[in-house]
Amino acid sequence: LGLRQRVREAFDLFPHAHHGVQMAHALLHERQPAPAQRALAILLAAVVMWITECWPLFMTSTLCVILTLVSYVFVGAEGQTLAPVDAVPLIYRALFPSSLPLVIAGFCISQAWSKYGVDVMIAMKVLQSSWFSRPSTFVIAVELICFFMSAWVSNIAAAVLTLTVIMPIIRDLPEGCRYSRTLLMAIALSGNVGGMTTQLASPQNALTVSLGDSSIGFIEFIAVSLPVCPVLLILGHLLTIAIFPPDIEKLPNLGSEAKATAIANASSS
Repeated sequence: LGLRQRVREAFDLFPHAHHGVQMAHALLHERQPAPAQRALAILLAAVVMWITECWPLFMTSTLCVILTLVSYVFVGAEGQTLAPVDAVPLIYRALFPSSLPLVIAGFCISQAWSKYGVDVMIAMKVLQSSWFSRPSTFVIAVELICFFMSAWVSNIAAAVLTLTVIMPIIRDLPEGCRYSRTLLMAIALSGNVGGMTTQLASPQNALTVSLGDSSIGFIEFIAVSLPVCPVLLILGHLLTIAIFPPDIEKLPNLGSEAKATAIANASSS
């Protein structure tokens, strides 16, 4: 019933989108070349369909690819309009850049770690270590966990996991305690820095390095980020301690409840 209603709404809203495209075409008829007018028409139609959600969003994205291919919007080096057969390689390279396997690999690693509890196991082993039993060193453990996880899975997923594991500690802190803000600030900064370490850390990294005439390889990216990111992590830690210094002497117990909560959260996501 929902799909039928969406299809019916799509046909009802299609004339309005068509009129909007015709108005934009008439407005730029004398000012822009024909390929630019057709590209603008496709863009406006996509905006209308995207905002109104007159049909599923994946159909809008698929339709934009097809319209771009058959509307002769690509122009060659000498200014000639490219035929659809000649435009296919350009569209393929735009949709499937060389860095796309890295993005898929990052999602696969994240799902595998979440399925088998590897991320929770690593986090709990580090956070429950006697080396990080004091409030000041526990902040370092939280930053290292979030930083390491962010380098190999999505930095958003790493921040959510780290926050889930330490949530029992935050909940058991005294009312008005500043240490909760210390931990949250540490997660935010270490997640941001960890998101710059590898191309797997964030889809934006993998897509950005493939733009332009020359792409940056995985090893080249790490060679640039590894000397910089640890320094940024240290500076972020000093900034966190300076703004929100720990105001407790002993940590609440981080027991099996935190592990169970983290596993349940990972299973639900």
